[in-house]
Amino acid sequence: MRKFGTLANQELAQKLTDYLLIQQIVVSAEESSQGTWDMWVRDEDKLPIARGVMDRFLSDPNAAEFQQASQQAKQIRKLQAAEAQRRAKLVRKMPQGAGPGMFLSRPIPVTIGVIVIAIIASLLTKFGEIRGGLAYRIVDGNVVVQDEPFGLKLYRAMMMVDPLDYRYTDNKDPLAEIRKGQVWRLITPIFLHGSIMHLAFNMLAMYSLGGIIERLHGSWVLLLLTLGTGAIASLVQAFTPAALGGSPIALGASGAIFGLFGYLWVRPMLEPMFPIRIPQSSVVMIMGWMFLCMTPIIPNVANAAHVGGLLAGIAVVPLAIKFWPVR
Repeated sequence: MRKFGTLANQELAQKLTDYLLIQQIVVSAEESSQGTWDMWVRDEDKLPIARGVMDRFLSDPNAAEFQQASQQAKQIRKLQAAEAQRRAKLVRKMPQGAGPGMFLSRPIPVTIGVIVIAIIASLLTKFGEIRGGLAYRIVDGNVVVQDEPFGLKLYRAMMMVDPLDYRYTDNKDPLAEIRKGQVWRLITPIFLHGSIMHLAFNMLAMYSLGGIIERLHGSWVLLLLTLGTGAIASLVQAFTPAALGGSPIALGASGAIFGLFGYLWVRPMLEPMFPIRIPQSSVVMIMGWMFLCMTPIIPNVANAAHVGGLLAGIAVVPLAIKFWPVR
């Protein structure tokens, strides 16, 4: 704290304190042994501003800008008191011993479940590999493969569209299978991956981000957030023009991963008491990776799904603040 002036009495000190408060400059006033009031500014970076205001105040303490400050300052202090009371309630609600150890000991069954399902599905479908030389015929607008292996059947059933039908028939409707009632196709592509590295990268991110959200909010919230942002990411990717890289033949959990990231990134901005904040360096790295994937350096990436998932995760934050409190 730095002293920036002296005033003759408490009334003047209070009036100046009120004015500086509405300027977002926190000061304190202390009575000296001579009966005057010393003024101290908390943030030294604000010292030049405080001194400038002091000079104006001493020249005309009854100026309109100072006279009108009292009511505004009273409202600010009222809001500050309410916020302090809310924080005190949160502290009282926290169980004894709650800390990093207790937080990390909370089970994360949905996070683990998503990882296990993704590993099994990716291995069974051989990472989406469709070998050449398949004997097939088209029946009623659908591709029928002779002696179709189980992995290929599963892959075709889990993608948003049947990749063989989409490739070899005239049906280019991204919702063709979903219109038939196969609504699971909106979410099952998040469990499929195109390579071991693709799977490993996404599941490490799922373990980190999903684990945090599940420990904070519980399993149902993570499940809803993962499937919801994943479905939106798939739809955005499917309906983005092909010239911009859109296609319904896309797989991977990265859209949902970006949704979880967007949620954890933005919620602390709108709710300062939220206990988790993603480090700025990590935000720069993740966003940098997203934009790098949009360049020719890293081709064949579902960029529209990344953007769609990210925006979906951000959009849900205002509702989450109201309906998803921290456990």
